[in-house]
Amino acid sequence: MSLGEIVQFLEESSYKKEIDELAISETGIQLVEHAVNRNFRRAIEKLRRISSPELRFVISIYLWRNDVQNIKTLLRAKRSGEKAERVANLIIPGTMQKTELL
Repeated sequence: MSLGEIVQFLEESSYKKEIDELAISETGIQLVEHAVNRNFRRAIEKLRRISSPELRFVISIYLWRNDVQNIKTLLRAKRSGEKAERVANLIIPGTMQKTELL
């Protein structure tokens, strides 16, 4: 599949809302990546709303892994002197609130 075919396939599936929202400002692989990340964030938020407190804790632990990955990415970027614009694209969108693990 070409990149255009992938975008079209995603637009015809449950990613339609995200593709439509981001198509104005994004193109190519960034459109696909940001749409998938935004859809992931919305799915996690929905899971949190419908889950029991115990399951919300498990979801929070899972998302904490993304936060750790983001910290590692930021530290590597800082050490290598990467530009802020490039680093912003490498960050995995988080949905964790500060007090969830406390």
